[in-house]
Amino acid sequence: LYLNIGLADKKTKMPFFIIHPDVNSTFSKTLAEKSIKAGCLLVAKEMVEVGVLKTIFVKYFGGKGVDLLSIDTEDYDYKVLLGNDWHKYRAKVIIIESGRKEIDEFLEKIGYRLVTKVGLNAIYADQGNRVVSLNPRMR
Repeated sequence: LYLNIGLADKKTKMPFFIIHPDVNSTFSKTLAEKSIKAGCLLVAKEMVEVGVLKTIFVKYFGGKGVDLLSIDTEDYDYKVLLGNDWHKYRAKVIIIESGRKEIDEFLEKIGYRLVTKVGLNAIYADQGNRVVSLNPRMR
């Protein structure tokens, strides 16, 4: 299931910068400004309702966990993680952009371990599930 929705650490409204080309559209003011400086066109700025991750587990998965959760929210990954009840709703595997200490520490604290890194992404496994690393240096 692919959901193209805004998520944060709490239900609220946030400004969304619609930029052409649309691959540069973002909630991040900093990234929007960088894109515009690089020659992209700001099409519009709209206030968008954002939800929290735990609502997705309830609404789309009947309150059950999932096998794979991929988070790519350009500067908001940590806030998305904070919007879940990790005692109730878990993913067996999480793919998330790596390199941010707060994310690595948070995932470790809630029971995930780093399995491997692929490009900009880190793959974490719930310690309650057996996932073997394909990278021999990270076994």
